[in-house]
Amino acid sequence: MSTSRIRGKSVCVLTRRDQILVGPAFDPTKGEDFYCPPGGGIEFGERAIDAIHREMREELQIELDDVELVAVLESIFTYDGCPGHELVFVFRARATDPTIYERDEIMGEENGQPMPTRWIALDQFANGSLRLYPDGLFNLLQTAAH
Repeated sequence: MSTSRIRGKSVCVLTRRDQILVGPAFDPTKGEDFYCPPGGGIEFGERAIDAIHREMREELQIELDDVELVAVLESIFTYDGCPGHELVFVFRARATDPTIYERDEIMGEENGQPMPTRWIALDQFANGSLRLYPDGLFNLLQTAAH
């Protein structure tokens, strides 16, 4: 992940009552577990909104409706000892398949690897017991909820 370029990324916030859909990740250098909403990189010549449709379809087989840009967050971070810099387009959307909201875990795939996502209550990120990235996303979601 270490490049000296800024990466464009789109993420999708799906909500179920007071929960958001997130996937687990782990930074081996920091020994830190954390969560991120599903999404991924924006390809050259691709609009951020098209990237989120593509990523959700490719990784989780989820089609989206009512897609709305909530904000763009600038994320400067270190992951596995390597510096990263992303402009993260945060979209709020609704899954077209209502059964998505009935499942506690949605198993996807990324680069041939299993990619589990699950619904986690937003307040679990408030007390610090769980970490949500990119930085600023939790505050953004808290503000949008009020």
